[in-house]
Amino acid sequence: MIISIIISIIAVVISLINLIYTFICNHKNLDVSINSFTKNYVHGKCVYLFDLSIINKSRLPIAINSLTIAKNKEFYQISVNPKLISEIVSRSGKEITGVSRLFSSGFPININGLVASRCFFELPINDSCIDGNITFFLSTNRGMVKKKINVDDFYLDSSLFIKEYKDYVKFYGIN
Repeated sequence: MIISIIISIIAVVISLINLIYTFICNHKNLDVSINSFTKNYVHGKCVYLFDLSIINKSRLPIAINSLTIAKNKEFYQISVNPKLISEIVSRSGKEITGVSRLFSSGFPININGLVASRCFFELPINDSCIDGNITFFLSTNRGMVKKKINVDDFYLDSSLFIKEYKDYVKFYGIN
């Protein structure tokens, strides 16, 4: 009788530990970090380019449906459609041997469990300045994720930004 009660208590404790462990492993745990960003003027409009790493630290896949950037109570929505950021044409003499293109990330962005994703985003705005502390709002299939980042430490001159990511495009052979 006492042995069966002890076994039952041990089983309940193990089940609770398993429940807590499963919750910790599977709850929404998304981290956003900025690798770099730059600004450039295209057709008289200021365009910001962001290079973000989005890390899904949970075991369940997650889908990011939209990204909004907030600065001084102003909200900027990132376009859901991919846009061309960079194009590299490889040549052998006058003959074109290959073309690699880097596009901004389109939505939804699906990230498997325990995986990181590198994403590029373009934000065209007219008369505003993105510097200092900004907040990223990621709308996911499991709720909203908010991340505040000081972007001043990650700024690259536009020529360095494009050079760095041309190397990225060449290395990964992105088409």
